[in-house]
Amino acid sequence: MLNKRLWISRLLIGAVLLVNLECAVAFLRQPQAYMAGFGLSGAAGAGMMRALGLLFVMWNVPYGFACVHPVKYRTSLIEALIMQTIGLLGETLILLTG
Repeated sequence: MLNKRLWISRLLIGAVLLVNLECAVAFLRQPQAYMAGFGLSGAAGAGMMRALGLLFVMWNVPYGFACVHPVKYRTSLIEALIMQTIGLLGETLILLTG
């Protein structure tokens, strides 16, 4: 049973990791495609989008460890969950307060 739970955990964590890294790669490879959505333009806007892509990669380090072995790297899993919670609460607050 533990082995099944472990693989389900890996699958779920891996899915989040994959989507997050796909976003990071998109920001790094084609920053101009996303600049207007952030109200950015020019070389500075492209640099800012690439910086966000790099931050996405950095933020996903705990997911990598948690995906390898959620039980062994429980601290990384907890860190990832805390980061997701902060993101959800922060973005909700931004949405509600304009």
